[in-house]
Amino acid sequence: MANWLITESEHYIFHYKEQSFAHQNIDSIIPLQEQRFSEITYKFPAKIPRKTDYWLCDSREEIAALADDVPTNGLMCWADDDTDAVSIYVVYNKTMQCNGYHEETHAISHFINEPTSSALSEGLACFMEGNWWDIDNNLCTYLYIQNYKYISVERLICDLGTDGDEYFFSLGCEITYPIMGTFVGYLLSIRSAKTFLKLYSYKGNDWKQEIETLYECSFDKLESDFINHINLQTFKKEKIEQASLKLGILNK
Repeated sequence: MANWLITESEHYIFHYKEQSFAHQNIDSIIPLQEQRFSEITYKFPAKIPRKTDYWLCDSREEIAALADDVPTNGLMCWADDDTDAVSIYVVYNKTMQCNGYHEETHAISHFINEPTSSALSEGLACFMEGNWWDIDNNLCTYLYIQNYKYISVERLICDLGTDGDEYFFSLGCEITYPIMGTFVGYLLSIRSAKTFLKLYSYKGNDWKQEIETLYECSFDKLESDFINHINLQTFKKEKIEQASLKLGILNK
């Protein structure tokens, strides 16, 4: 059985194995995660009732074993009881350090709401992360628009299907996640953070009506303006070529 060490900080309880890569770097990991916690809660205030258990794992398979889930680079989950216990599991080794903003944002925003549309919660996490595969979210979205791979944010948010989020989770996360991260950033740029928090706190399923009410326009116009906003951005040719190659896009 693995020998797990524990170090507590102001907002986290870190779990890591003795002599692991995480063990070697725990003194730098802790202040970085606390800084991210402060940044997220400053933008999206939430009352966090207890410290988050933070598991720094050697591999995707170890996360699956600990969290009873499929192998993944990062995962946030909460207890199905009244303890308010939240846990984060990330791969942290010599070649992959997944302790970014994504799972931390999920852990904090969980105490604001768990929207019925996961496109919004994943979009918020991707917005805070700022990139996908180390490519700026805006550049990813720009390339998908330019190369006819863009997916409507209205469908991603509103098409919940009979079991919830059927459409969003049926598509490749390399496309849906950065698009939603970019769209959340756009919503925050055109209205106050309070407006977005009202949207994020919505507990119903009629997301189109809720968005049109809060942002005072049709979803068609909102999305059209969003696409135009992205198309007007400029990116260095070198960045476009590198991102196109990484995303597997034959850029125009």
